[in-house]
Amino acid sequence: RTLAVSRLQTPRLQYTHIDVFVLALFLGINITLLIFLLVLYFGSSTLDITTPHTNPMFRFTVNDPEAVMPVYRGLGLFILFLWFWGGCLLVWQKNSINHVYLFDLDANHFLSWLETYKAASVLSCMWLFSAVCYLGAAHGIFNLLRVHNTSVYPLTLFVSIIVFLVVPLPFLPWSTRKTLLYTLMHLLITPFGEV
Repeated sequence: RTLAVSRLQTPRLQYTHIDVFVLALFLGINITLLIFLLVLYFGSSTLDITTPHTNPMFRFTVNDPEAVMPVYRGLGLFILFLWFWGGCLLVWQKNSINHVYLFDLDANHFLSWLETYKAASVLSCMWLFSAVCYLGAAHGIFNLLRVHNTSVYPLTLFVSIIVFLVVPLPFLPWSTRKTLLYTLMHLLITPFGEV
């Protein structure tokens, strides 16, 4: 009985004050960037763009925010789901619910709520920084990369998130990412073949 109970128990979360400091630092940066983004979005004048063409194929102009909104919306939803997943992990740990056993995860390679929040805060910082740079360049306030086509900013965000998921980092171990990518691959091929 004790062997079964010890097997079903989730490992205790051990973290240091540095982990909490890093999370708090990125949360502070995110709040500041969010305020700056809201000021840029609502406080600046209308965009200085040309009138779009009547042809639906050419309905977007070079610096039109509607053209890049799907990229920011899709990546933002991914990051928001990561925040919600961290919240679920925190609630499950506080209530002693063994989600590792319930979802059939590998007990040695899963993210805790703190690691999930740290990854989500870093991704949120990247997203907010890219959105601030894009809106600043589209409004003509500042252009960090000094480019004419501001669609470069969502592209750099997409590439940097892919690099973030592939490059090994200390707070997002490769074994956990490998398990996550393996599970996502199985979810994607489930409709098409045997898992």
